[in-house]
Amino acid sequence: MSAIAALHELLISPPAGFLYHLILLLSIEAGLGMAVHYWRRSPAEPWARRLILAFGGLLLIRAVMIGIALLVRPDTSIFPALWPPLDRLCSFLSLLIIVWAFVLSLLPRPGRTDFWVLGGGTIIILGFYALLSTWWYFTAAQTPDAYFTGSWPDRAWEVGQVILLGTAIGLLLYRRGPSFLLVSLLTLLVGHLLQLVFPGSHPHVAGWVRVSDLVAYPALAILVYHSISTELQSTAQAFQQELREISQDALQRTQELIFLLDANRNVNASLDLITVLQKVVQSLVDGIGAGYGIIALVEKGEAGLMRAVAGYDPLDQGVWQTSDVCFSLKQYPLLEHVIRRRRRVVVQEVEISAQLIAIHALMGSVEIGPLMIIPLVHRKEVLGLVLLSNANSQKLFTAEDGRFAEALAQQVAAAVANARLYRQVDEQRRRLADLLRAQRKETRERQAILESIADGVVVGDAQGKITMVNAAAERIFGRSQRELLGLPIREFYPRLQEGGNGRQRSTSSWSGEGIHTVFEREGRVIEGSLAPVLSDGNSPAGFVAVFRDVTKERQAERAKSEFVSTVSHELRTPLTSIKGYADLLGSGMAGEISPQQKTFLGTICTNVERMVKLVNDLISISELGGVVELQREAVDVTQVIHEAVETWAPRAAEREIIITAELPSSLPPVDADPSRLRQIMDHLLSNACKFTYPGGKVSVRAELHEDTAGTGKRNTFLLISVSDTGVGIAAEDQERIFERFYRADNPLQVEAGGAGVGLAIVKSLVEAHGGRIWVESWVGEGSVFSFLLPVAQSALQEQDDRNTEVLLHRSPL
Repeated sequence: MSAIAALHELLISPPAGFLYHLILLLSIEAGLGMAVHYWRRSPAEPWARRLILAFGGLLLIRAVMIGIALLVRPDTSIFPALWPPLDRLCSFLSLLIIVWAFVLSLLPRPGRTDFWVLGGGTIIILGFYALLSTWWYFTAAQTPDAYFTGSWPDRAWEVGQVILLGTAIGLLLYRRGPSFLLVSLLTLLVGHLLQLVFPGSHPHVAGWVRVSDLVAYPALAILVYHSISTELQSTAQAFQQELREISQDALQRTQELIFLLDANRNVNASLDLITVLQKVVQSLVDGIGAGYGIIALVEKGEAGLMRAVAGYDPLDQGVWQTSDVCFSLKQYPLLEHVIRRRRRVVVQEVEISAQLIAIHALMGSVEIGPLMIIPLVHRKEVLGLVLLSNANSQKLFTAEDGRFAEALAQQVAAAVANARLYRQVDEQRRRLADLLRAQRKETRERQAILESIADGVVVGDAQGKITMVNAAAERIFGRSQRELLGLPIREFYPRLQEGGNGRQRSTSSWSGEGIHTVFEREGRVIEGSLAPVLSDGNSPAGFVAVFRDVTKERQAERAKSEFVSTVSHELRTPLTSIKGYADLLGSGMAGEISPQQKTFLGTICTNVERMVKLVNDLISISELGGVVELQREAVDVTQVIHEAVETWAPRAAEREIIITAELPSSLPPVDADPSRLRQIMDHLLSNACKFTYPGGKVSVRAELHEDTAGTGKRNTFLLISVSDTGVGIAAEDQERIFERFYRADNPLQVEAGGAGVGLAIVKSLVEAHGGRIWVESWVGEGSVFSFLLPVAQSALQEQDDRNTEVLLHRSPL
């Protein structure tokens, strides 16, 4: 007891106090080093991370204490006011970390109590420290000789630590924790009890606590070393056991692999199926140590029949006595069940039954035993069965036996399928040779026909790749046949680049319609027509494209258009003068004229107006050959239609024709050029009046209409129709009625006159607005010209707003 008291007196002196902190720091560093090493070996171990955090926290606390001890000298006035509460705080926090790291980890679910013990305890200790350190600071300032050791705050600290250690020791005894940990905690408890009962002679240092710390902290380091060593030894033993198991499994897998390789070599060694199956069944029986086995194949073309074609019995020197036996599956329900399920069946518990006796008799055995049946399945088709039995040894089949047998069965199924395929290929080889010779002859004939055609002809497959071209196509494109073959036809037909939904189209998506294109290549204008080649199922199987060099025709057409435009502009000025002077004479400003002269002048004016309209149409059709410039705005369609009808009503009345406009009460405005829209209406009404007999009727109608208009999605348009009860248009003329300078034959053709450009102008203007136009006509009954114009976006927005207001008004909320 005197030695311990001497140690106590030594530790409360200044030089030994620094040595005390240094010893504790080295013990903590040793524990931290071992914890880090353990974590590196087992990074997934939670206790390793807990030890690192615990010893790291302890090391930080002791480092702070040593730093303060070095910076603040004990003989200064500030040392008695700051050091004693801080020393008790660090001691309490260290005990809390030790209990959290070593005691709470023994609980079944330590994670749930970690936060409350460590976090809550730290908050309570810091709060208690704030109160007591403040009290002690003012007490030390008023009474410099006051003793912190033995004071009521000091006793409060010790009581709290004794309660914490007692609780921890109780939990440790309950969970039967390590003995080293129990010794460490008991040592700390004894030290704090002695400090509580016998405070000592030093005014501020807890000497008994330091004595117990010098014993407990090295013991904790020894505990960590012992625990880690035990854990590593257990891990090493587990690794050794696992390595032995892996080695045994690898040896077994190697043996199985050798048998599989041997079976695979047998499968590829011969083209004779029976020879191959005989060698494979021998490898299979030897590989799993079975008593004997057979392979039976499904009879092709015979439903429900199988034939045993190979077998192996090691006890009879491999001789199988029941070779080439044909049997019906109806006699063996178990075999029929395996074929229907397409899965392996293993019968381990053998009971005497007629079915098992029959199956073993089929295999050439009078005894029954464990049985394994594996289906030979290739691409979801059952080709046969593998039957293995251990009737001689009564040994049960293992899961490894089943996996090995199934792996080998897959090779057998592939061999059977390949053999059948080989026979089929051999049978078809002669037929294909004959077909190939006939196809080559047909190809040569087709190529000769293609070469004799003056136009360029390109043939391709369903993927849009060029497969055949003639010499004319080589000349037109300036490329050799080798350069053209394999090119995508999309290079010459941009319309195939995208479908309606923005994806690339291929020839397999065609619906049978042809595609026409015109493009320039190296200064030449080439015109092409593309059409799909349909198979028997009416699905595209390829394409045929015909190309023609129309450079000279286009140049002639361009020269004609330029000539017409030039002549038209040259005629406009004299015609304007003629009309002006005729109007001047008719008004009497140049002198009085007779009624007959006035009639003649009226005829002149009428014909001049027709000439002016013809010239304007010719100029318009030449301008529309380029880009049509539109001054778009929201146009009131009702007003434009009424103005056009009022303009043409007097002229129609001269021919006893009635013009009416049947329009809804309100129509949304359209997004259009008002002058161009009026030009469209004038041309359609003019045609309707020209080709309607006297007493007939012309009607204009308009309504909202939803249409895809070639965009792939539905849009809102305004549908405007001009119908008449005139002569009508023949079906063969309806396809060309919108072409330039085309005039269909009808009884009123001579009387109507015109250059045949009005409908071409209308079509160009409608399409420039983003719409389309079409005609429905019946000879002798009349025609209906309909076109679509896009509705202005402002009108659509107003309609959506009105619909939203109606829905809100009707809502029950």
